Amino acid sequence: MRDFDAVRDDVLALFGELTDTARRRGATTAVGRLDAAHQRLTDGRLTVVVCGEFKRGKSSLLNALLDEWRAPLLFPEAGEIATNAVTTVSYGPKEEIDVLVDANGRTETLSIGRDEIARYVTESGNPHNTRRARLLSVTTPNPKLASGLTLVDTPGVGSVHQEHTAITMAFLPSADAIVFVADATQPLLESELRFLSRAADAVAAGDSADALQFVLTKTDGVADFTTMLANARRKIADTLGWPLERVVITPVSAHAKRDYLVDGEDEDLELSNFVEFETRLWTALGRWRAKRLLGDALGELERGAQGLQLPLDEAIEALADETKQKVGELTKQAEERQAKLNELQQGSAGWRRDLADELGGIGRQLANQGQQRLDKVWQVFNTEYLRDDTYLYNPDRLVGQLTADAAQVIGELNEQAGRAAAGVLRDFTARNGLDLGHPQLGQLPDPPVPHLEVHGDLHGENRPNAMKRKLRDAGLGSGVGAAIGGFLGSILMPGVGTVIGSALGSLFGSAVGYRSGKVDERKADRQSRRSSLQSELRLLEQEQRRHVTSAVQEAMRVFTRSVVAELDSRIAQERETVRDLLPRLADARQATQEKARQRTAELNAEKAPIVRARGRITALTRDVERLATATATTTTTATTRAKTAPTQRPAAHDDDWADA
Repeated sequence: MRDFDAVRDDVLALFGELTDTARRRGATTAVGRLDAAHQRLTDGRLTVVVCGEFKRGKSSLLNALLDEWRAPLLFPEAGEIATNAVTTVSYGPKEEIDVLVDANGRTETLSIGRDEIARYVTESGNPHNTRRARLLSVTTPNPKLASGLTLVDTPGVGSVHQEHTAITMAFLPSADAIVFVADATQPLLESELRFLSRAADAVAAGDSADALQFVLTKTDGVADFTTMLANARRKIADTLGWPLERVVITPVSAHAKRDYLVDGEDEDLELSNFVEFETRLWTALGRWRAKRLLGDALGELERGAQGLQLPLDEAIEALADETKQKVGELTKQAEERQAKLNELQQGSAGWRRDLADELGGIGRQLANQGQQRLDKVWQVFNTEYLRDDTYLYNPDRLVGQLTADAAQVIGELNEQAGRAAAGVLRDFTARNGLDLGHPQLGQLPDPPVPHLEVHGDLHGENRPNAMKRKLRDAGLGSGVGAAIGGFLGSILMPGVGTVIGSALGSLFGSAVGYRSGKVDERKADRQSRRSSLQSELRLLEQEQRRHVTSAVQEAMRVFTRSVVAELDSRIAQERETVRDLLPRLADARQATQEKARQRTAELNAEKAPIVRARGRITALTRDVERLATATATTTTTATTRAKTAPTQRPAAHDDDWADA
């Protein structure tokens, strides 16, 4: 079976041929759509979020995955809590590193070198994130990223810094794949399993459940990790409600992979087990790439090819008819089609209003669902969190957990809103005969979801417990959070990204503002403390509910504008097709039999390359379907494993390296 890159190269080659044909025919809308689809495939991005409890070796895993071993590393490693901000790494012709910081309530982007990374994203270099780092963005010419892969290193969840959990939860619903990292030197904790349950729900919301990967790191640190591996499989299966055989955990040693990169010994590569890990990971990601990137591109190619071929087919059929009756029938059909398209374009049928009403109704339903999900969040608060001393006597951790829960709700609602908007668009085009998509693919892809990086300052000093002070702080935190979230959302996805980013930013900012006004009430007994927390957190609950409703409403307004723009583009493309057809039919009406034979030959010659292109589209569609349904195959012996070529090695081995 051909791989993704080979199929993508063939798909990209088809764009040039059809775009040139459309340009010669004056089909400007078709040219624009083909160019846009070509660009989407060329720039296609696939995001893998690496997450798990703090101090589990996530940074070391990513360095080993990218063959990083020379200092300074892209992902700093340390024996303490290393990562305290999100880092994204993608391909670029030269290495560039930018860090987004909050400077006096405003965002600022700084260009830094590798040797400065640890000063911004590690707890030792940036204690309590005093530098106000929000996001580290890296582009680097690493060949493993060349196909469009973006790796995301997230702060460890469950650590003493609860904003880390909120940051990670906000990213999960938009991930194409999640790598959950466990540690061979210690069993899975209850907090890890609780996080995993929420992560699995978030992946399901993104329709990518098959891309939830499990890794057991630091296998070189124990003599026999099989017992720990079996224990982790059982706990994960119980937590997710999966049959045991479905849980596949890949044991790896980043230390051994580094040794291989340094000395080139094959036994180190075998010990690292990174060949098996990468095989499983790339196969899971390949399904998504084939379905979304290649499927979307082939659908647009088929739509464009059909539009270019239809006028030629109709003209040939008209010329072959000895009488003029068929020409008249075809002309009448084309004129009726043109009238309907003109009516749609002018909006006299009221479809824009109907679409807005339909999407508005969906928005109201989603807003209600959001409130129901928040009901569950606050039910858990009352029935579980307030009965857990970890939260009851640690308000900072409690507020951080509630913020993470609400962040997941917003991410899932945004994903549902995107799918609902795509469904409305599909239904409308089908009712009006506008959907010319390839029959094997048949559906518009769901709109992507922006990758969000937002959080507040959860390390502010405590302030007096006064309601006015808390209201003021909550308002200030909401404004700053909204500015940061909106800025990040607009970077990662214009339009909806700004809306959802702003909502999440306000959400986190409100939590931060509230927390700054919280004082320690440890002297009160448990029941009194529960009542106090319920009363004081009512402001946070109200703020969350307001943001969920406003975020969904604004998202649906943005989707309405996007859907109308897409339909306008499709209507214009079909009007071009009909305008191309009518003059050809008029010409056929006047043709003599001799001229008809000559003109038919010319039309067939013009049609031949389009027919060949459609045949290639059909063949490539079968390749895409095979890629999209492929299952991971894992080799079990060292003799059958492909070997990764080591990079240039130094003269001496660095024995001080260890998993973070």
